[in-house]
Amino acid sequence: HIISGEFYGFIECDLWISDERIEELKWINFPPIISKRQLSDEYLSGYMKTRFEKENRKLDQECLIQTYRGTKLFVFSPLLKFYFELGYEMKNVTMATQYLGERCFKPFIDKVVEMRIQATYDGDETKVRNLNFI
Repeated sequence: HIISGEFYGFIECDLWISDERIEELKWINFPPIISKRQLSDEYLSGYMKTRFEKENRKLDQECLIQTYRGTKLFVFSPLLKFYFELGYEMKNVTMATQYLGERCFKPFIDKVVEMRIQATYDGDETKVRNLNFI
């Protein structure tokens, strides 16, 4: 449904790709997934480890990183379709929010407009004024 466009919305899921496909995509030099993660020293290059040690700094914050795999990602369906085209697999879907394009507030809006019109006909200025704030 995502590839065909029948589903339009957001999905929270894990994205996985094989090591072989990662090697094929490395020429782009831009891992396609951007996610927020708490990093540890093991993720730092030698240069950055040295800088952190010299400056007596700790990795105590979440960072935006580029990666080839991700967990609990909140992904927009057109972007998910792009990931599928790259060879990604979606796993562990924990939530899906679909946009249906319906006018969900139409009955409410119609009722308020009707009440304003009636209040105007009735000459009830207080009611008209109050309904203008809705």
